[in-house]
Amino acid sequence: MWPFCRKCRELGFWRNCSTCKQVAALTTDIENGFQRQLKTGAVFLDLTAAYDTMWHTGLLYNLSKSMPHWFVRLIELFLRDRRFKVHIGDDTSAWRTQVNGLPQGSVLSPILFNLYTNDLPITGSQKFIYAYDICLTKQAQRGIQSWNTVSHWIWCVWHHTAAIGGLSQAP
Repeated sequence: MWPFCRKCRELGFWRNCSTCKQVAALTTDIENGFQRQLKTGAVFLDLTAAYDTMWHTGLLYNLSKSMPHWFVRLIELFLRDRRFKVHIGDDTSAWRTQVNGLPQGSVLSPILFNLYTNDLPITGSQKFIYAYDICLTKQAQRGIQSWNTVSHWIWCVWHHTAAIGGLSQAP
């Protein structure tokens, strides 16, 4: 549908794309490195509560870089003035305004998430992304070289997500 979203091997939420494809791609990458006598360092990140913490302003900014103005405005209207209340037993909370996050259950939300995370920093690491799970790998002759590159990429992602409103990382 929107191929520019797949620049980092991102496969989440696309038809005929499953975690199996990412596991196969990761395994192939490691095996190819092994054949070339390279060590592979890998880090797995799970962006927790990704939908609940989506920063609307950051999403709209990312969309404005690659989408027509009318589309950005449509998404802005889709996200604006969302309200909720909680029911527990016979008790009901007051209405609250939802200032962050994507609507749960909407078919548009996964695509918006992909567009939001599409501008992760470019590094020398391989990125295998499925939905809100990210695997970073780097191959080198010595293990410490690959770890230094991957750890630098983690630092870049951490600062990038904090700068755009922050997706919180799982411990």
